[in-house]
Amino acid sequence: MSRQKNLQTIGGLVNAKALEDLQQSFDTMSILDAVDTIDEIRYRICEPERLRSDLLRLHGLAHALINGDYTNASEKDGPIWELAEELESDIGEWADNLRAISVMLDKLVLLVPDEEYDDEDEEVEFG
Repeated sequence: MSRQKNLQTIGGLVNAKALEDLQQSFDTMSILDAVDTIDEIRYRICEPERLRSDLLRLHGLAHALINGDYTNASEKDGPIWELAEELESDIGEWADNLRAISVMLDKLVLLVPDEEYDDEDEEVEFG
């Protein structure tokens, strides 16, 4: 690989050293894994009667217990702590998965070109 600070590539101008490092260590499948993770989260969040419904049920139970208003609460909703625990577990898992995606993306952000570059020294690398 060239000793230039930056390279013009199919992905735009990138930091040559960071690209070399990523070519040795970055698994591009991690991006497809991120897509799968987002699909799983999206299903749980967007599917009718899922997260939104669970949060509304939790609100009804909390409102009844804390404010004494039983208008929107039902015994069929089960124990409040059980519902809260399920939601906390799901959201905690998503947060962990999203943090992992963020860490993976941070590696690609390192490709930002070095600010000091000479246009005449740029090289096009497609391959």
